[in-house]
Amino acid sequence: MRTKRITCGVHSARHAHGAVSLLRERKKQKKEEEEEKEEEEEEEEEKKEEEREVRNCIRYNSGWREERAWLMRDLVQQLSFRVFCQVISGLPFLEVNALPLYILPLLPPPLYVLPRDIKKYTYIQT
Repeated sequence: MRTKRITCGVHSARHAHGAVSLLRERKKQKKEEEEEKEEEEEEEEEKKEEEREVRNCIRYNSGWREERAWLMRDLVQQLSFRVFCQVISGLPFLEVNALPLYILPLLPPPLYVLPRDIKKYTYIQT
């Protein structure tokens, strides 16, 4: 079988070049979109990992002992304030009242609750 040749060389070359460049641009756009999606997914995974770390630390330090308070200080420094407040806001009030003193100002306003019997909590200053 014979292939049909295009006789108008200049026009066909320009047209072919334009089509090739369009295909290249589309491929570049697709690659960029895929890279952006991958970056967003990685960021979401990192945020979820941070939240898991905080939750695991909260479970591990359920008594909120003073000697383990440095773990919370490190977590507050490492994690974003928003993530920390989201995780802390799920705690019951008894554990919130047993938090170390320097963490109380970091809590969101409805959870900033001082205990009724301050004598039990010697590290909370009034």
